[in-house]
Amino acid sequence: MPEQPSTYTNLAGFANEYNNTQNLFYVGQDQRLYWLVWQNGQWTPIDLLTQLNQVHITLPFPIAGNGSRSGTPLSSNAFRAYEAGFLFYVANDSRHLIGLPIPPVTGAPVPVGGSLTEALNPDLTARVGVPPVGPGSPLASYAWESQKSQHVFYIGDDGNVWELYFLVGQVDPKLGGFLWQANNLSVHTGYTGALAPKPGGPLVAYMFESQGTEHVVYIDKGNTIRELYYSGGKWAGNDLLEATGAPAPRGNTHLAGYAAEYEKTQHVVYVAGNGDVQELYWNGAWRKGQPDLTETTGAPKPASNSVLFGWSVEYEKSEHVIYSDTETLWELYHNGGGWGLTDLIASAGSGAPPPVDSATPLAAYPFENQNTDHILYLDQNNQLHELYRSGNAWYAGEKTG
Repeated sequence: MPEQPSTYTNLAGFANEYNNTQNLFYVGQDQRLYWLVWQNGQWTPIDLLTQLNQVHITLPFPIAGNGSRSGTPLSSNAFRAYEAGFLFYVANDSRHLIGLPIPPVTGAPVPVGGSLTEALNPDLTARVGVPPVGPGSPLASYAWESQKSQHVFYIGDDGNVWELYFLVGQVDPKLGGFLWQANNLSVHTGYTGALAPKPGGPLVAYMFESQGTEHVVYIDKGNTIRELYYSGGKWAGNDLLEATGAPAPRGNTHLAGYAAEYEKTQHVVYVAGNGDVQELYWNGAWRKGQPDLTETTGAPKPASNSVLFGWSVEYEKSEHVIYSDTETLWELYHNGGGWGLTDLIASAGSGAPPPVDSATPLAAYPFENQNTDHILYLDQNNQLHELYRSGNAWYAGEKTG
């Protein structure tokens, strides 16, 4: 594997089922953006800034970390309808949102009088004319496959939640390339002021294909978990704590959110004020998971600065949530027989060292074609490690360095 990750990088990754690849992204110690692509059993490193410069596309460097883990926001997703994926990051010099197809395209429709440079310009903030990304804002993204649309979300420097999106086949009549459009979701839903996201707070988003709905979840300035959702042609809002009677989140909790299409449910996971992992789930209405996941499984509580990550697996009808304590990585999983617990480092064996610290950045995704799951994290030498699950066992995979 290539250049060592930056101390403050985030991680993002996905499996592309249409071409049987895995795709992982991080910022190196040289502050360049790296793409690792796995195909036919082998990882290949690509310096994205160098690769695109060779086709006369100049990418800005990603924003440097702010002194805390996961300080460089990244988001990525597979987009089967476009037979590609997408990567989003924040530019260091402007806090503009940069969006790239993966693999990067070198051609795009160009209108009369336009230029290929404008058509391929990945600066979405400049293309659409929306506020730059606010300090400390995460990024979240997904593809809506049945609609053939791509979506990315962030908290602007105006304090509002912004959505940028495009539909496959729609061309920007002035600039060429994708016709990116914008929605101010805070204004659309009335969730402004005290109901808007707290500065530096978490933000997650996911598509619920079987319901044709979109979902964005954050913690507001009053420490309430709020959901913005798109259904029936419009955006609306929901107070998840009021709807479920669930406890308030811990002040610095991360969020995880995902839809389990196989059972038509959606799930939001957070750390409650008592330090336990709490699940909220929707199966026609929002409900509180009973009892909380830490209590159910006997799992240790997450470290105060742990990242949360959650996903569902269609091929085996299961759900997974991962986090770290002060010594190891833990998996909470549900496979129809209730919630269980795995110590991932112990399960994967001697090739899986402990994480660099309890705030190690995490990325995870299922690889449905291969019937595998994958987790990426940083170890105590700041090397990037892969854990993968095949069958009922976890294994240590590749590492940087």
